[in-house]
Amino acid sequence: MMKVGGPAGRGVMLALTPRDFDTQSQEYLERIRPQIDATSYVVLRKEFSIGGDFAAPTNDEVKKGLTKMYENYGEGFIDPRAILDSHLPRSFLINELLRIRPRLFHRLSDEGLSDVLATNSILNALYYREQ
Repeated sequence: MMKVGGPAGRGVMLALTPRDFDTQSQEYLERIRPQIDATSYVVLRKEFSIGGDFAAPTNDEVKKGLTKMYENYGEGFIDPRAILDSHLPRSFLINELLRIRPRLFHRLSDEGLSDVLATNSILNALYYREQ
C-alpha cells in the first residue's frame, strides 16, 4: 500500500486499527506507524537523491525522454530526478508513466522488471507531489 498506493494507500494504512489484528501484526503496525506518518513527497524524493551531482534537464528534454521511453519500450530510461524535479504538470507526468509502464513488460529481462519497479516508485512519489 505504501509503495504504490500514494496518499490513498497511506490513508488506508493510517486507518487500520491495530487491535483488530493478531499480536504479531499489531507489533508490526506499531513499528511502521512512524514511517507511515512521515511519508510525504519530500521523504519519497530523497530516495532518489543518491548519485552525486545532477543537472536538471529542461521540460522539453524531459518530454523528449519520456517519448523516447515510450517508443523504445522503456529503453533509454531517464534519471528519475529529471521527472520528479521537472516543472511539468504532475498529471502529465503520471499519465506518461502510466502509458509507458505496460510497454516495459515487453522487455523480458531483469532490467525491464527493474524499470517497472523504478517506474512504480516514481509514480508513487508523484502522487504525493503538489501539482
